[in-house]
Amino acid sequence: MKANRPFTFFTACCTCTLTFSEWYSRTPRSCCPLSSTCSHSDYYFVSREEMLHGIDAGEFIENAEFSGNIYGTSKKAVQEVQARNQICILDIDMQGVRNIKKTDLCPIYISIQPPSFEILEQRLRQRKTETEESLQKRLAAAKLDMEFSKEPGIFDEVLINDVLEDTYIRLRSVLSEEIQRVRALQN
Repeated sequence: MKANRPFTFFTACCTCTLTFSEWYSRTPRSCCPLSSTCSHSDYYFVSREEMLHGIDAGEFIENAEFSGNIYGTSKKAVQEVQARNQICILDIDMQGVRNIKKTDLCPIYISIQPPSFEILEQRLRQRKTETEESLQKRLAAAKLDMEFSKEPGIFDEVLINDVLEDTYIRLRSVLSEEIQRVRALQN
């Protein structure tokens, strides 16, 4: 792990299925495609024009396009979490990881992955939230993400989500260690 992190947050690859607190991602759609309402805890929906304007204005610490949709994490949202002295969790794909690695931010990079590609496909199909076309796009992206995560130095930790409770305990341990390290630096 990198030394001298100015603050703590971690990034997780898109196959993460754990939810801890607040997720801050924007996407340019008027409503969540999975429901008839616009309230969805994981995303803040904006127009494509608003999203592109925000990207051009430098309002995002990362942004990526997947399956024709643009996603991004606003600097303001991360700063609000930091102001509350909380850990900011970003659920981002490899484009987002690459973008953040180009910044002066020093997060903990954690990849939470399924035990195998086949199990990932089974889990996604069981959720029944994807069309076959979107499922195939998601699986193709996940395969690339899983390969990318094998590159040395990309992630500080790679957790295999075989048993949810065990994965949560391992993740909590990693975060607890980082919290203790940051507290020691502050004292």
